[in-house]
Amino acid sequence: MAAATGITIPVLGLGADRDETARQLTSAANELIATKGANVIIVENMGQVGGSSNAPVFCEYELGKTADIIVRDLFELKSGETLVVTADTESDERVVDAVARAAFACGAKPLVVWTASPLGVGKAADAMLPVESLTALLKTADAWVEFNNKWLLYSTVYDRAMAEDKRLRLCL
Repeated sequence: MAAATGITIPVLGLGADRDETARQLTSAANELIATKGANVIIVENMGQVGGSSNAPVFCEYELGKTADIIVRDLFELKSGETLVVTADTESDERVVDAVARAAFACGAKPLVVWTASPLGVGKAADAMLPVESLTALLKTADAWVEFNNKWLLYSTVYDRAMAEDKRLRLCL
């Protein structure tokens, strides 16, 4: 019998959004099995984010590195450029803040826009979006990263911004 190769996956709060947690666990497990040859996956409930501990927040270092890669390598943001970060009330604020912080650190001007989560995506979201205001922001920006759970891709905001600002760099 072959020896078991185990890998532990720390997970935050297995509570509210079980479908999303299950999707993330499945993805992580499949990647670990493929890359590390693991045949035993242990899920460790790490509780909720934050708390009174002085320990780093879950994946804080990794998130910071990823944000730097988005800002420096993907967008190649320069000092003085404007990065618009859009998010809705279903987005993870830690991710939004990390990217805005990385943009600021490289001398760019981050502009974070939070909206209520619309009931649909794309054009179906238009009725609940501040279309004119978002379009005005985006058509003058240098780069746009969209962290909206209810995505803006193919919405009127997206269509207008991309048509009116041919130099807009976008990451969905």
